[in-house]
Amino acid sequence: MEKKQINVEIIVSISQIINGITQPLSYQNNKDQYELLNQENQLIQNNILGVLQQGIQHKEEVIRINCSVTLGNMVCISQDTIQTIIDHGILDSIYIMLASIRNRVLHFKLYGHVDAKMTEKVHQAFKGKGLYNVQLIAVSVNSGGGSIVQAKNIVSALKHFSRKTQAPVYCFAEDLVLNSANLILASGNKCYANKYSLLGDFGYTFRSFGLKEFIKDWKIEQSYITAGEKKVKLNMFEDLNPEDAKWIQNILLEKEYQLKNEIIKHRSDKFSELNLKNEQIENELFNVGVFQAENAEKLGLIDGINTVDNIVNTLYQDTKVIDAIRKSFWEEELSMVANFTQ
Repeated sequence: MEKKQINVEIIVSISQIINGITQPLSYQNNKDQYELLNQENQLIQNNILGVLQQGIQHKEEVIRINCSVTLGNMVCISQDTIQTIIDHGILDSIYIMLASIRNRVLHFKLYGHVDAKMTEKVHQAFKGKGLYNVQLIAVSVNSGGGSIVQAKNIVSALKHFSRKTQAPVYCFAEDLVLNSANLILASGNKCYANKYSLLGDFGYTFRSFGLKEFIKDWKIEQSYITAGEKKVKLNMFEDLNPEDAKWIQNILLEKEYQLKNEIIKHRSDKFSELNLKNEQIENELFNVGVFQAENAEKLGLIDGINTVDNIVNTLYQDTKVIDAIRKSFWEEELSMVANFTQ
């Protein structure tokens, strides 16, 4: 049976903290015993402060002790440390109460261009989630695509957090999931889309603007000083030469090849279940441009048509959903203004 992480909360009254920690065992008549226990108490306090400063997250049971009077914060300490406190009688009495299991669904909303900023937001979102008993990592994707490198980084981060919390990753397509965003969608343990979602477009494009005639008309001259071979490429002030066109096309073809391979790797079980051949996947999935969710389901890109709310309400009824990525101050302000003006 899978072992769940349980949080245990230590409830300590102010008088116990004053008598037990700030003035430890002052009532002892034996001076040597008092000094010995006082030293041990100091070691325990240092242990607590060390954990507070380093932010250590324990793998199994996490114990929380309210030391707000002496330490000014809520800290996490190991069960061994709590047992040491109890064994040495540093607190007169201690009440251990099983807190409610902190079941959570972490909802990642990956909206916009897939880039380094999105990856950073995903990494930042994992911080401070160690005390939650994560039941599900839900990832909503609404993106026209972007960097395949950053898409891979995001997938790796989600997989790592999934292994750490033993929670599955369910991905959901919203309005639009194109090129690199398909990789994030396909990486989930389960993949869903809205009935009207648009998915696909597994290729990449490069746009170039020619300003040769513009600078000629305005009598602008350009010059380059370079060190090394072929340092100037895709010069918008010159006609696109065949060598540069072939070079950029090879890069785009390689990105397309990598994207398709990654999707096949993540969805191989589903493709096998549907008895889809490589030629069929290439012609009916990868080479048809943009398509809706029904076609995506038939071709194994997604597992069904569903939404985050429906999955949570059906499978995780007693679990609180929290936004993993918090909006910045200005995003919150703009959101409020937009809602007010609607």
